[in-house]
Amino acid sequence: MTPALPDVTSGVAIASPVVLALSDSLGYARKSNGSAGLAMAALLGFGQMSPFFLTGAAENLLAWSLLPEAAQVQVTWLSWLGGALVLAGTTLILGLLFTWWLLPVEHPPKASHGLIQAQLEALGPMSASEGINALVLGAAVVGWITTPLHGVSVGWIAMAALTALLVCNLPGRVTFRSAIYWDFLFYLGAALSLTEVVRHLAIDQWLVARLAPILAPATQWPMVFYPLVACTLYCARFVLPSLPLVSLWVIGLLPICSAAGLHPLPLLLVTSAAVAIWFMPYQSPAYLALYFGTKERSFTHRQVRALAWSYGLTYLVGIVLSVPYWRLLGWVP
Repeated sequence: MTPALPDVTSGVAIASPVVLALSDSLGYARKSNGSAGLAMAALLGFGQMSPFFLTGAAENLLAWSLLPEAAQVQVTWLSWLGGALVLAGTTLILGLLFTWWLLPVEHPPKASHGLIQAQLEALGPMSASEGINALVLGAAVVGWITTPLHGVSVGWIAMAALTALLVCNLPGRVTFRSAIYWDFLFYLGAALSLTEVVRHLAIDQWLVARLAPILAPATQWPMVFYPLVACTLYCARFVLPSLPLVSLWVIGLLPICSAAGLHPLPLLLVTSAAVAIWFMPYQSPAYLALYFGTKERSFTHRQVRALAWSYGLTYLVGIVLSVPYWRLLGWVP
């Protein structure tokens, strides 16, 4: 589901009640390791895997919008996914291994086939509105993936999908007014518009002048440069939210990477992954949405603290393993 949901917090909010119900159905006690492990698996899928799909997070779309127009044409949905394959595979494998290691279940799951059958019967067959939603969403994902073939912007595809749902009265007027995160959409629109403001005020030139003496020498060694960028972003995340940080970092480092002959996509992937990290609860709205969405019954902050820090290590390992792969793609000299 992650490629179709560019707002990670919304995806986690959808998954929260499912995780809680699934935990109860499998016989795990509230705040047990089994319950916490299921919640963290959902967060791994929606949150930590979101940097690897262009449409997986708002931060990815923002980073892509900061590229020059010529580079935007080259960085497609498929090329973003292709460049992230090693990093994504490392994150998925190590993320699951750390979850199993740090949150070992107390007992095997106790699934009741009778209970599952009763739940399926209660749901009933797929309704017409659910079928329309599935078709429109599937068509939007196909449209995003095939952007290099038809040349239609991902934004127009999303608007077309929304228009189709509105024509079918899905969502209805009440849902359209109350259930859509309008404040987030206005915030994202303003953040995307900041690109031209930053360039007009020459803030990008000022930032490059400050960062170049520090980071430019490291571009000679990509195996050092990209982990250094990630670690710097880890530190910055303690004081800056992810969206403004993406804007400042991409605008500041793109000229440095271009001068060193580095393709812009690895920088975007490293930046998107590094800002998705969370060491403290306040750093991740998605984590908090999961915590409160499960009514504070699925896990405790203390239970998952070590796992949160392990994601930082996981990304660093994935970035180091990705550098030879990026070199094979011709993105790193």
